[in-house]
Amino acid sequence: MAKTLKKIHRYLGLVLCIPLVLQGLVGATLVFQKEISAMLLRQNHVFVEGEMQSPRRLIEVAQPKMPEGFVASLVKIPAEENSPAVIRFTKNGEKTLMLEALIDPVSCEVLKIKNPETDFFRLIRKFHTSLFISGENGKTAVGIFGFVLLFMGLSGLVLWWPKKGNLQRALTFKFASKGKKFHRDLHGAVGFWFLLPLMVVSFAGVYLTFTPATSAVILSIFSGQDLRATAAEFKVEPQKNALTFDSVVSLATSAVEADEKLLSINLPAKPNQPYHVNFAPKNYRDGEPSITVFVDQFEQKIIEKRDPNFYASGEKIIAWQHALHTGEGFGIVWKITVFLVGFLPLLFSFTGIVLWLKKKKERAARLV
Repeated sequence: MAKTLKKIHRYLGLVLCIPLVLQGLVGATLVFQKEISAMLLRQNHVFVEGEMQSPRRLIEVAQPKMPEGFVASLVKIPAEENSPAVIRFTKNGEKTLMLEALIDPVSCEVLKIKNPETDFFRLIRKFHTSLFISGENGKTAVGIFGFVLLFMGLSGLVLWWPKKGNLQRALTFKFASKGKKFHRDLHGAVGFWFLLPLMVVSFAGVYLTFTPATSAVILSIFSGQDLRATAAEFKVEPQKNALTFDSVVSLATSAVEADEKLLSINLPAKPNQPYHVNFAPKNYRDGEPSITVFVDQFEQKIIEKRDPNFYASGEKIIAWQHALHTGEGFGIVWKITVFLVGFLPLLFSFTGIVLWLKKKKERAARLV
């Protein structure tokens, strides 16, 4: 059994090493995309200090910069100072027809109009999520890579498991070691110490690729309901005398605590859809699940308020998957850990290939 598992582990790694390495390196690049983008923007603009303008005012400033037919679909409020507000505009509600305006939230100066589809980080994210393959085939392939990493992690643990009395030696490696021993010890020790982060990030990647199926599995084990599916079921009945944009935000704000700050507003893409207004919970860290208030702009009432602090166990697990995969929500330590996880396929591929080649060489020498 161990021999069979070892062969599967080895040859699966050899066959898929190139796509797995590329996926890991691209994923590592994406971990710090927000920080890199913010740093580049600050080099060209000094943000004005003062009170932020209202979300409605930000939309009014950005709208004249947009081509005909583009309407606001999302307003992102900056979570920290010296950061831009982002207004997303779409045409006919289609994600492929999208533009974003980056605005100084105090002076209302439009800093940049960009097409996310041509943004550098958007392009490499597209590779990371679909390999540039249109349709579901690319996403399916990426999801399979996630399953492969889960299998490689578990099978690697079984193959690594040391005999009695050898645990301490198996947990370390020495740079002074040479040849096969160095690569074997490095492969095993790093694999053990990074096993949990690798499994967490890989599982989250599988979830993000196969969301409905993975959600169903999680909710079959843990308590809760599919919040994403139920949110899509919220509908409103269009009629006259709808709430203004400012009134929608004001109504949603009345449903949260004073120290739960506004994060973003999802505007309806269709007349029968409600507003989604998102707020930062107390002690909020960028990327963690937000409080969402659903507002019926026609009946002028709150449909539902969803607070992650009161989610059932299965709902919490699902809500955190995006943050776990991207390195957000748990501070700089987790972010750096996820960044390093992106380099694991490269390390494992290199050491694994070296061990395989050395074994082939030893076998050939024995036959001479």
